Amino acid sequence: MSDELSKAIEMISKKKVFPYSTTIEIDCDPWTSRQEEHYKAICKKAGLEPQPRISAFFGCWTWPVTYQTQEQQQIVKEYLTDLYNQGLCRYASW
Repeated sequence: MSDELSKAIEMISKKKVFPYSTTIEIDCDPWTSRQEEHYKAICKKAGLEPQPRISAFFGCWTWPVTYQTQEQQQIVKEYLTDLYNQGLCRYASW
């Protein structure tokens, strides 16, 4: 297999296909703003339908999410990154 073909296959295999299902995790310190508030705001901003929480382990809460577009995922990424940079969460994933 040519080096060029190998690179193309690797790039395609890493690309997400939408709709794309995963989870949103938000971990906050005790006595700070609650994960549920952030989750609802994220859904509203990204145009996502809020789903029931699937896990709440200490400060880390998890919800299922299905992104219909890459733009939705980007909105969630930026929102959660801002939360972290402002010190409003300890950890987040999207």
